[in-house]
Amino acid sequence: MTAGITLRSSTDFLFNLSSPKKVWAAFALMLFWVSCFGLFLVPAFTAHMDGMMPIDLVFPITPNAIRTHIAVYDDRARELYAQFLIVDCLYPLTLALFLSLWWTQLLRFAQPQKSIRMVVLLPWLVAILDLSENAGFGALIWRYPLSMPLLELLVTVLRGLKLAVLAIVLLGSLPLLAFWRHSKQSFS
Repeated sequence: MTAGITLRSSTDFLFNLSSPKKVWAAFALMLFWVSCFGLFLVPAFTAHMDGMMPIDLVFPITPNAIRTHIAVYDDRARELYAQFLIVDCLYPLTLALFLSLWWTQLLRFAQPQKSIRMVVLLPWLVAILDLSENAGFGALIWRYPLSMPLLELLVTVLRGLKLAVLAIVLLGSLPLLAFWRHSKQSFS
């Protein structure tokens, strides 16, 4: 019961917070973090590592790939990864904020039931999974050469779950747009 109340109050908070200006601000901040990755963080890391990407950008990820990858990180690579990790912890929060505020704007016209309104919390599940994955990568990198096979497996599972939920979230934007368009026409 408490979780239901917390989810409803979180949903209500997002609906009260959301405005077109805040959606655009969250979108701009999200683009800022993406540009930090693309313009500075990834190029600095790959330049130092002779083309090797940060572990977060390795696909597919497996426990063996994790071990092989982080085994070649030196002190400078860990320093560069720490900078990458800071932004990689801010980005999923900003993405979740943008998507949930955008979705509240899309749903606002329809005034859906409280249970349907809770869909705006789904992007936060992606953020939680991404942050958990980041924490796992960080622990593996800074605890190296300590072997942690269970954590390697957990990070692999978290990556898969994150990508699956992210796909659902991104695909979920399409029906929300259609729902918004239909609702907007109904009120016209």
